[in-house]
Amino acid sequence: MKPATVVLKQEKKLGAQLSVVVPYTTEELTKTALSKAAELAASLEATITLLDVHIVPYPLSLTEPDVCWEHLNRGLQAVAAASPVPVEVKLVFARDKDMIERYIPKDSIGVIATKKHWWRTAEEKLARTLSAAGHSVALVKA
Repeated sequence: MKPATVVLKQEKKLGAQLSVVVPYTTEELTKTALSKAAELAASLEATITLLDVHIVPYPLSLTEPDVCWEHLNRGLQAVAAASPVPVEVKLVFARDKDMIERYIPKDSIGVIATKKHWWRTAEEKLARTLSAAGHSVALVKA
């Protein structure tokens, strides 16, 4: 009975649609990451999600952040509109950026764009953090 359960789980995973997640960094880098994610998603028949984790300071409640949700969402929708393929937008309010790991599915591929510098950029640190947490990450040079 145990082998049948394993086979069912494998079949379910094979039939599931792959997801490509693009964490929001800056407008320019996110647009670059979305264009690369579109190429990747087209070849893999995957969906693309633009994810922004907005930090809310501790004195404020997560339900009453310091920035209007509609304003942030409009900006994300404008970035997503630049993509040649449909993009789902997710906006999350959290206490720190490390919460991003919780909102990226383990079986998805993360795409992060970065500029070339001799020091490690924030985007490279994010990619390393996600990779250490078990996520597949593609780092794209802008």
